[in-house]
Amino acid sequence: MNRNDRSIVALVSLAHGMVHTYELSIPIFVSIWLVEFSAVDLGFTQVGVTAATLGVIVTAGYGLFGAGSLPSGVLVDRVGSRRLIRACLFGMGASFLLLAVAPGLVAVTLALLVWGAAASVYHPAGLALLSKGVEERGTGFAYHGIAGNVGQGGGPLVTTLLLLFFDWSLVAALLAVPALVAGVYASRAEFDETAAVDTVTSTDGGERSDGARSSSEVESDGGERSDGARSSSEVESDGGERSDGARSSSEVESDGGERLDGSRSSSETTSDSGSKASSGVDSFAEFRAESTRLFAGGFVLVFVVALCSGLYYRGFLTFLPGVLESIPGFEPFPLSAILPADVARAIGGGSQLIRPERYFYASLLVVGVFGQYAGGKLSDRIRVEKGIVVGFGMLALLAVAFIPVAGVGVGPLAVLGALVGFFLFFVQPFYQTAVAEYTPAGARGLSYGYTYLGVFGIGALGGAIAGVVLTYAAPAELFLVLAGIGITASGLGLYLVRNTDERVRAG
Repeated sequence: MNRNDRSIVALVSLAHGMVHTYELSIPIFVSIWLVEFSAVDLGFTQVGVTAATLGVIVTAGYGLFGAGSLPSGVLVDRVGSRRLIRACLFGMGASFLLLAVAPGLVAVTLALLVWGAAASVYHPAGLALLSKGVEERGTGFAYHGIAGNVGQGGGPLVTTLLLLFFDWSLVAALLAVPALVAGVYASRAEFDETAAVDTVTSTDGGERSDGARSSSEVESDGGERSDGARSSSEVESDGGERSDGARSSSEVESDGGERLDGSRSSSETTSDSGSKASSGVDSFAEFRAESTRLFAGGFVLVFVVALCSGLYYRGFLTFLPGVLESIPGFEPFPLSAILPADVARAIGGGSQLIRPERYFYASLLVVGVFGQYAGGKLSDRIRVEKGIVVGFGMLALLAVAFIPVAGVGVGPLAVLGALVGFFLFFVQPFYQTAVAEYTPAGARGLSYGYTYLGVFGIGALGGAIAGVVLTYAAPAELFLVLAGIGITASGLGLYLVRNTDERVRAG
């Protein structure tokens, strides 16, 4: 990576880690709120607190997290990423300060809505910045994802440890501090937001505007990478064939930039079609035109895959600590049981309860680091459609096996949980990269806005669905619903693979 790449990756990795630190700490609080509050006081009436009730409350915040991605995507294409990332960090810090002083679930809901609005800015801003500013895109996505996983696993772990000694309100206040500090850093970082777009032309066989080859290529061997494979982000001058016979994921073809599925290449120059791809959208009419153009091609299927990812992700994680509480082997025990007597006395007797389900939950998310990294690297080497088929197919199988394996014992369930954590995040670089492949560069912010509207907006319904299923049915039924979601996404990936293969044979 060059200096600009490193600067961008450092900033987005920090911000991504903070976003998911807060996002995945919320389910830890959910298990507390189920006990802490007995009713939601609406003034004119009261509603009893159940898993379904909290599912709706959490979905409101998570839903805004996703719904705000679409207008944020439009803003990214107009004002750039830096300002939005900075606003995101300061807003998230403020929301957790509000959560810390919340006297009831109505105030908790308001705090979650503020968090959702602030956090919604990040993914369109951060991913657009990576896709347009970082030349080694696949590796940038991988490091970005790892940072998110560190936040996803580390955030719940830190929250769990703090809850051993402090009330949940104070823990929320303490969690607000890192975001405020990160916001200051975001204000000072320096980089070129469009370095990977502005310096590469689409018609000169991969030459940069300064006459040099792209920094993600190795020139001396005809564009070969040091490992012998073709770079996934290079622009080939030899016809653009990848080692697997498919066209490069971000190449600009000499035939006018058409992808094998008929959609335009992700990095083409779209001035020939009158698109605003080079500068975003200026009006509702242009927004509608760009949206229509996006959904007229293969992006619509990628969008549904991303939506399925969000439903599975939220449906699986939101109530996972609560589901695990009812499984034998996850009974709480005092801290003094695992500490020397002297240490236990030093911390107040060691009467604090260890809740194994919270550590299982956090550990599962930490394993996701390896899945994210593997997915990011593979997305540079294989067709992303095949990664979608395999990743979501495995998630479907693991969901079906979850309850039967839980009946065998904690050990086998820990192995299965690690696999779920791996594949839950393994799929993300594939659909993230697929968005870049199926959309023009100038509409990248808008396309990622739609993507995360699906992942975190519509996908937030996964939490409400899980709450309803757990209230009126049982965990076994919930995991069957999750398996169906995984099968749907895997099937769409298979369709994309076959559609592309048919076009290759026909051509």
